[in-house]
Amino acid sequence: MELNISKKVLVVAIGVIVLVALFGGYFAYGKLFSLTNTVANGDAVKVIYTLKLDDGTVFDTNDQKVAEDNNIFSENKKYEPLEITVGSGQVIKGFDTALVGMRKGQTKAVTLSPEEGYGKYDPTKITNISRKLEISRIIVSNISESYVPADIFADHFIGNVSVGNIVTETQSKIKFEVLAVNDTTITVIVHYDIGDNITIPTTGWPATVIATSPSSITWQQNLPENFTTPFGKPDVELTKNKITLTVNPEVGVQTSSGKVLNVTGDQIFLDVNPPLAGKTLTFDITIVDITKKQEPTNSS
Repeated sequence: MELNISKKVLVVAIGVIVLVALFGGYFAYGKLFSLTNTVANGDAVKVIYTLKLDDGTVFDTNDQKVAEDNNIFSENKKYEPLEITVGSGQVIKGFDTALVGMRKGQTKAVTLSPEEGYGKYDPTKITNISRKLEISRIIVSNISESYVPADIFADHFIGNVSVGNIVTETQSKIKFEVLAVNDTTITVIVHYDIGDNITIPTTGWPATVIATSPSSITWQQNLPENFTTPFGKPDVELTKNKITLTVNPEVGVQTSSGKVLNVTGDQIFLDVNPPLAGKTLTFDITIVDITKKQEPTNSS
């Protein structure tokens, strides 16, 4: 009888040890799984979001169906997951913080105060600008000789390599005159004739050559077709030397420069607070994918 009791005790004890080991392993695995499959600072994530205002109005989203259902769909926007590195400051603080601890496939709603979002509204952030902008049409470009290695000349220029020939740079399409040729170097200088037309690389505006000299080229630039401004299409006045643009924005319009509060005479009064400053925001967030931060490895 004593022997049988001892066997039972032994069996029970072994069972308890096994259960403890199993549950201990389960919880340890669960903890490890949780740590390696939830978002942490430094991770790269892909996120679907919908932003709502206090009254439930959908203000922004990168979910095309939600945009269409709420009449805010835009042909100019790409409806695809937002890709960010968590904790890098790419998004507002509250949104960043809300991502930490989320899992792939998880959706949650988070409400952010103005301090966690776009800050408090600042009534002092009102400014005024002129409705008119004057732009010089005349641009003088100083030119000097350029030296191109002979072995790579053919990769960048079209035309015969002989002194006096005009060659064209393959990407910019700017024309050059060949001044000198030797075994190692081709010497060139920008070359244009009066009346030649180009697109100015720095502005993208069209221009026409109106004067040349050995050291400079003078251009007269024109306004591009369908030119517009943050305040809409301007009225345009052209003279030989100047372009004058006058804008006529509507009061209440939100532009990239600010919200139009008033238009008086030749002045525009703008509220330059962020459009969502002072507002409580609610985000519906879904984690589409997580790429864990790569920790540096110690090399011996």
